[in-house]
Amino acid sequence: MKHVGWVCCSVFLVIVLLGCTGQGPITVAKNDPSVQSFLKDYPGAKEQSMMVSASMIQKAYPTLVQECGSQIPLKDSYRVTFADPPSKTLMTVFIGKESKQVYCIFIKTMGQADTSSTCAQQNGHACNTLQKCDGETIPASDTNACCLGSCTQLTGNSSLGEPSQILIDYEGTELTAFVYRPDSKNVDVILAYHGTVDSDSQIITFAKNMGDIVKNAITKENIMIISVAYPQHSMLFGDNFKESEAALLWTKSNAETELGVTINRIFLVGHSQGGYMVTRLNTLYETDGVIANGVGPIDLSFRCALDEKDPKTTEGYCVALKEAYGSAVTNPDPYIQRSLISFTSGYKSKILFTQGMKDGKVQMALWPGFKEKINACTDCAPITIREIPNGGHGAAFTDAETMQLMNDFIS
Repeated sequence: MKHVGWVCCSVFLVIVLLGCTGQGPITVAKNDPSVQSFLKDYPGAKEQSMMVSASMIQKAYPTLVQECGSQIPLKDSYRVTFADPPSKTLMTVFIGKESKQVYCIFIKTMGQADTSSTCAQQNGHACNTLQKCDGETIPASDTNACCLGSCTQLTGNSSLGEPSQILIDYEGTELTAFVYRPDSKNVDVILAYHGTVDSDSQIITFAKNMGDIVKNAITKENIMIISVAYPQHSMLFGDNFKESEAALLWTKSNAETELGVTINRIFLVGHSQGGYMVTRLNTLYETDGVIANGVGPIDLSFRCALDEKDPKTTEGYCVALKEAYGSAVTNPDPYIQRSLISFTSGYKSKILFTQGMKDGKVQMALWPGFKEKINACTDCAPITIREIPNGGHGAAFTDAETMQLMNDFIS
């Protein structure tokens, strides 16, 4: 047995024939003396098991050999994990499906990963935006959120069916929205704002997708979701705030009558550019709470100056802003005025910012400065910040802890 230490990458290999073929994989693992010793040290460790096929073992073979220090059988197996979040310690046990033989045990610090290996090579899965990871997520070479457990479909609010498409008209400003209705007529409303699109022809699809994502992330009953399709490319960035604002004012003044419901509370949820919109709305209007994920663009002068240096990275809104104001390098002020960095004070309602810490390079370059500014706010309603260690741009809607925080936030 090779033993290095509890929190180092590879700890030990043990092969033990357990013989009790009627036992489940977790029980088999717990019969191992090394696992028993681990559980004495970490009695609150959370256990989980999943079956991994021989093909998955083969894909992860180089990593497993490195971890286990021995030849690994290329056969269907069970992967059992014991995770202790407070100490960030994770024990992994591999058991042959047919032999009921423990053939590998190793311990890692949770969040530790080999980013030179693909997610599959690390025996993981890349969950999509309508799935959650039942287990630890780590960065890999092909994804920032490699799930070391199983990807399960988000069930969210089962009382909400398919949405209806409506036209919002507030004092002459029109926009499309999708409404997800519960059975109850006495509701709380989540007004949802999608992220950046490549073309305004995509806003209907993005609004529907955003509604589906929120539906699957929020479990509270009697929630009505109104997902807004606000325009982006037909005007200068920031001018589309008018449509985003109209959706909120319509919800406050007209939605009860037009939708036939009684609204108790209104929450705003936005992703990416949608996070920009709900944060900016929070400087003007009181609601019952705001959730903003991966907010941006934080600083258009920074972002658009990069585009001028490397046209291959160009965002459509930077082209339009340059035509209106000239270079972001020589004339940054109008860019900054439209940026989220100019809306970091005067928040009217409590707000939860969520940010995956493996987001894109531009976002990660600007997030610390934005966080510093909002933390320094002296006239803001309560601000909560949730940083998701290994999360990407949309991690708030797949990370179990963050989704629980969002549900607690609106409850």
